[in-house]
Amino acid sequence: MEEPFVINDDATVDEAFSIDNDVKAEWALNKIRERAAERDRIVSASQGVIDTYQAIIDKENKGADEAIAFMEGLLLRYFGTVEHKATKTQETYRLPTGRLKMKLATETMEPDKEELMKVYPDFVEQKPSLQWGELKKRLQIVDGKVIDTETGEIVQDVTVESTPPKFSVEV
Repeated sequence: MEEPFVINDDATVDEAFSIDNDVKAEWALNKIRERAAERDRIVSASQGVIDTYQAIIDKENKGADEAIAFMEGLLLRYFGTVEHKATKTQETYRLPTGRLKMKLATETMEPDKEELMKVYPDFVEQKPSLQWGELKKRLQIVDGKVIDTETGEIVQDVTVESTPPKFSVEV
């Protein structure tokens, strides 16, 4: 239920109240000014509290980020000194309460599908759309270049993008 409009601290507007002359209209304007001023005061004070807490949050986030980055740097250095499990895509070192993980650099092929559809029409669907998944099986990255393994030709319409290694800590 909505609270009725308050005229003063101990009275409310009832249905019989109406503004029917300049004196009452001026009284209503003053009430509007008073209520707007009170609202502005409360909002301003509240915004000051919000700003204070936001500064505390920002300082805490920055301090935590710096401390975590420092510890991760130390763990990365330690990771390089221990024997760890390696797969094709990552290396890991298991600790009792966490894991150190290094995702290895990768190279991915990014096709220029329009040009490849011209060069490899056998891999073009009726839509037409390049059957990239099938064509990709024929391609291989060698020394930063994409080679068609069936023809031995360098494929010009595919770029090679390298992903740098990424170290992470799982807790």
